[in-house]
Amino acid sequence: MDLASLSSTLHAAESPTGGWPSFGGQSSRLEPTCWALLALMSEGGDAFLERCQPQGALLADDPQQPANLAFNGLAALLALSRPDVLSRARTSGLLSAIAGLRGIVLPQAREFRQDNSLTGWPWIDGTFSWVEPTSWCLLALKKMKTSGVPVTGAIESRIVEGERLLIDRACAAGGWNFGNSVVLGQDLRPYVSTTAIALLALQDRLREPVTARSLAYLQGQALRQTSGMSLALSLICFRVFRLDSDALQQRLAEHWRDRQFLGNLHVTAMAHYALNHAQHKTSAFTL
Repeated sequence: MDLASLSSTLHAAESPTGGWPSFGGQSSRLEPTCWALLALMSEGGDAFLERCQPQGALLADDPQQPANLAFNGLAALLALSRPDVLSRARTSGLLSAIAGLRGIVLPQAREFRQDNSLTGWPWIDGTFSWVEPTSWCLLALKKMKTSGVPVTGAIESRIVEGERLLIDRACAAGGWNFGNSVVLGQDLRPYVSTTAIALLALQDRLREPVTARSLAYLQGQALRQTSGMSLALSLICFRVFRLDSDALQQRLAEHWRDRQFLGNLHVTAMAHYALNHAQHKTSAFTL
């Protein structure tokens, strides 16, 4: 299944000072480091996370840039899955910071179908809510609940509103675009990677019609992808929903053998995690 070659590639790419870059020779970044630590399930990289410049309790790999909330949601999922990578105090602070942030409210506009009064999470603080950061942050707060961490009423409220936003933003036939589902009266098409992430956040809402429609969309489109990232996220989603994933697993492994994801270490780590279900049971993303 190529796990050995994926592992050796990631181990060789780890920075001497900790963390992983997106491509060899670059500086370590938060998102690929989180995926690599999830994939390898071994010591290493935690020094980089502890070194990430805190903006409040949020993690940021570049102190000159605002913290990316999608990446912080992923980091929280990593910390809940692997308590060794962040101290308990920093994990608690990170989750509290995520719960306390929300996208800005925009006036309602006829050109857009969605309910602009709903707030999820933006990419960076002070901006509009988008599907991907909302999904990662929502899943992190839900995972917090299932991990036995005390959850306040305010966090419960954020979970409910985050779910409402994702349901509201779903495309008509199922799945999700990046932010809006309708612009200037035109339905936007969904994307596989965004849909897989949003479905992970709604995995406990199986009776919701949007979840069923979106899962059907993903099942119909996942194998048509040529992107390693889309294939990896789809495979993770299939694992969580306990769908037949043999063909998808084979396709992702073929992409690694044929192209090595063009040297993209971020996607390499995602693929390693997606393919190594036998060891970790996709537990980091399963409620």
